[in-house]
Amino acid sequence: MELHLSNSKDPYFLDKWKSVFLYDILGGMVEWVAIAVVGGFIVGFLISFICLYLREKMLKIIE
Repeated sequence: MELHLSNSKDPYFLDKWKSVFLYDILGGMVEWVAIAVVGGFIVGFLISFICLYLREKMLKIIE
């Protein structure tokens, strides 16, 4: 089955676009969601740790 996305007169035009949307676009998103969540957790944890560490250090300098 060839994929001609620009041939709107093809009887299976919408079916082909549906396949592209479901498997290529949504499938790719689902594949990367776990990586994004884990990466976001790691970055958020590191930034909060650095901010809390610097805040504590600054409070000791002020006192």
